[in-house]
Parts: sequence; structure tokens; C-alpha cells
Amino acid sequence: MTKPQQKNRVKVWLYEDTRMALEGQIIGFDEYMNMTLDNAVECDLKTGKRTEVGRILLKGDAVTLLQNAAPVRPQPPSLLVSHLYETCYPCNEYRDSYKAERLKRTTDLG
Repeated sequence: MTKPQQKNRVKVWLYEDTRMALEGQIIGFDEYMNMTLDNAVECDLKTGKRTEVGRILLKGDAVTLLQNAAPVRPQPPSLLVSHLYETCYPCNEYRDSYKAERLKRTTDLG
């Protein structure tokens, strides 16, 4: 049984152009290291400018290095939850009752 493949993003360092790198998901490759990248982005390493280029075919002789790229992450859930607690009355009521119950349990033990 085969394991499902992960959809990790990779950063591809280019051979001739040291100022530019590519990021994307590898969806196919061959024995010459030609690869197809999906959701590819050109990254200018000097200025930090990023340009989306979509799906591309990259020749293997242009590749110097493959590196795991940091995934694009959404806003952390903890910030979303704290925002809900501040704006939602039922959430505030639940939070206050939870604090009271927790305080009661700690005082009963000691």
C-alpha cells in the first residue's frame, strides 16, 4: 500500500540566475530532473518581490538546489478565537463560567 503524497512547497535555486528563485509544488519530474511546478512564484531574492507565474515546466539543467519552502499559513486560530471572545456575549459568558469553575476546582483541592 502506498502512502499519499504530501503537497509541500519547494524553493528551486536557479543555476545561472542567482538573484531569482522559484517556489511551487512539484507535480511531476523525469530522469533529467525536468520538473513541472504548480502554483509557481518567481522570487527576487534581492528585492523580495514575488510574481505568480502559475504552472511551469522547468528544465533540469537550470536547477542548482531544491529546498523545502515555508508554507503559506493563514492567520493563527488563537487570534481568531480571542477576537470572538471579545465580541461575542455567549463566548464571554462561557469564558467567565469556565474561569469560575476552574477557580472553584483549584480551591476545593487545596
